[in-house]
Amino acid sequence: MDFEEKPFTENFKVTYVLNETKNFKVSQITCDETDNKYFIFCFKNQKGITKDRFVNSIGKVLDITNNNYPLFLQIVGFEYNNQITNCPTIFYEYSDIRSLQEIVAKNELIEQGCQFKIISGVAFLIKFLITHKLPVGPLSFKNIYINKNKDPIFMGVHFDDYSANQASDSFCKILIKLCSEVLDESFNSINSSYDENYCFVNQVYSQMHSILEPDHENDNENENDRESDKENENDDEKDCRKNSEDDSNGNKTSNHKKGKKNTEKNIDVQNFSHFEEKIAKIIDVAVSIDLRKIIRNLSEYDNDVSIMNSSIQNVELFLSKIFTESLSEQSLLQLYRKSNQQQRQINELSSTIENLTEELREMSQIIFKLQNNQNQIQEVTKKAIDLDENVKQKLSILKSLIDPIHRIEIPLDNSRNGIFAYLINNQTSKFDRDLVPSQSSGDVYCIIDENNPGNFSSGSGDYEWVQFEFKEPISLVSFMIRSAHRAFLKTWNLVAYDDHENEIILYQTKDNPSLNGKNKEVILNVKAYKAQTFRLEKLGENWAGTNFMRIQQIEFYSDDPKYLGGVFKTLLEEAGGDPHKADVFITSSNFDFQRFHKLSPSRSLCTLYDQDSPWFQVELTKGFAIVHGYRIQILDNFPIYKWQLIGSNDKENWDVIHEVSISQNDCSSLMIFECNSKLPYSTFRFLNTMENKNDDLKLRLKHFDIFGIYLINEPSVALE
Repeated sequence: MDFEEKPFTENFKVTYVLNETKNFKVSQITCDETDNKYFIFCFKNQKGITKDRFVNSIGKVLDITNNNYPLFLQIVGFEYNNQITNCPTIFYEYSDIRSLQEIVAKNELIEQGCQFKIISGVAFLIKFLITHKLPVGPLSFKNIYINKNKDPIFMGVHFDDYSANQASDSFCKILIKLCSEVLDESFNSINSSYDENYCFVNQVYSQMHSILEPDHENDNENENDRESDKENENDDEKDCRKNSEDDSNGNKTSNHKKGKKNTEKNIDVQNFSHFEEKIAKIIDVAVSIDLRKIIRNLSEYDNDVSIMNSSIQNVELFLSKIFTESLSEQSLLQLYRKSNQQQRQINELSSTIENLTEELREMSQIIFKLQNNQNQIQEVTKKAIDLDENVKQKLSILKSLIDPIHRIEIPLDNSRNGIFAYLINNQTSKFDRDLVPSQSSGDVYCIIDENNPGNFSSGSGDYEWVQFEFKEPISLVSFMIRSAHRAFLKTWNLVAYDDHENEIILYQTKDNPSLNGKNKEVILNVKAYKAQTFRLEKLGENWAGTNFMRIQQIEFYSDDPKYLGGVFKTLLEEAGGDPHKADVFITSSNFDFQRFHKLSPSRSLCTLYDQDSPWFQVELTKGFAIVHGYRIQILDNFPIYKWQLIGSNDKENWDVIHEVSISQNDCSSLMIFECNSKLPYSTFRFLNTMENKNDDLKLRLKHFDIFGIYLINEPSVALE
């Protein structure tokens, strides 16, 4: 957008010079005809500023601020070549202001409220400039003005092109120097007038300076580098640095007795976002600090509480104005969300503490019983150990609740992904195992566990298969297959896939009777082949004349010594006996645990035959979840009318989170339910609790996901 000049039409004369440097001059003027007073900001070096840049920069400021930003004086005109000044000039409304440099030079007291306004005002101003990508004037100690309300005022527009790192480096220097200059000068002038225990320098400077001071890998900084940095400073920065180093008599100003860090270190800001975080932290300090702890015990108040309260109200009024004007809508929304999240954490913390209190009460009752019946010592000891472990687990959950870095909230919403989908989609590899699905029967992973009595059944197509994808390539030299109780293999192959996904046939057979019978076992040798993916293929009918394929167990053998006894057996031992956590990913033509988090997936979950209620389970291996609701999608021809959602933290003791019993008319393919778990849980089960009349009850699900708060138990896990 192109802007136009706003001419100042009155004749005037300069009556007072407030501030002057090599590059600019700030003066008070009086109009000849009206005697009206204004301020002018003149840029001495017209050659360094083009007219378009001058007009568009100021026009952009006016467009975004609506000429009503509380830290700026209102601009009443601006001309690239004013006829009186003969240079680029900005005209400001008149206000009763004084230069901060003048106040300090006269050794006048800068009271604590004013100090606080200056530093917080600079932080808010820079946040505002960064948010709206506005040019910033030459901010320095000598370019800050104080009005009659003791509010800081800034004038001027800057025209240098800053890269992100240059801007953040410059802004950091400005803030550190202002903290040092304003507070040091004030400290020197009022050092003897109040108790050091409540001095503003200790209360505010320590917080803000610790935020701004960057980390230095090498404390023994090269002196030549520091001298080079000083040579590269612009004139305003040199003036600012010199002012902080020399007092009015030309003597060096020493740091106060509190051991304050040297703020003249070279600033090394790694990136712009890191600087923005520092600004945000300073703003947090500004809006949350207890003003009564820093504005008190001062001689100017003479212990008059009403005067102190008036000063606090004045500061709070100033903060409220710049707070609403300096932050973008997004920043305000982030602050609201942060506040809302903290309130939610407090509620969750209170609930957890109540649960812990109840458990401690149970422990007291156990101890009481122990004193009255020595025969129960062994049983009570076991309960006490279990309870102690439970309390430790709750404390771990409590830590996750307190720390917002280790949690993420996914609200109940039928149009968005839930916690399971979030974890699966954010895995860098399918072997991350951030969550582990399993089911009560028909689980393909059972075929690699020799101690599992179950079996796997395929679909009924002409071509059915089971595929094994390993985390690391293995060298296969032989394999074993054991048949189930029916649907025996007849014509089948074992194949591997090379790096280009070409199929390599390792073994093929037709009408082979070796597996025609219950629990038949065959071990076959193949030519050694190293690959990451293998597939067992069924071609055509089985020995019963149907197209199903059932397997009770399979084992691979390798010439690698680390797989002595069997590849799957070794991986199972490394996974603590849980096949779902082994470093092999198993899928089949009708089975894939990486799809249930999606809506309307191409494959569904299906159990076989369970005497008890069939279930589908998801274990969160690196955290817990507080459930606020869940969503299921079922098959139209396999409806479910009664079910439970249960949770556990040890897979032995289960709590009912939600229970549903609906009529046929109320059942639909996609359903979403609101509920609230009383505790965070690491393991969840969805149970089909319909009556099982013929021992043939199955659970069929297309989709299952939960919503609520996910608490990470391992700080190393990074949330996107």
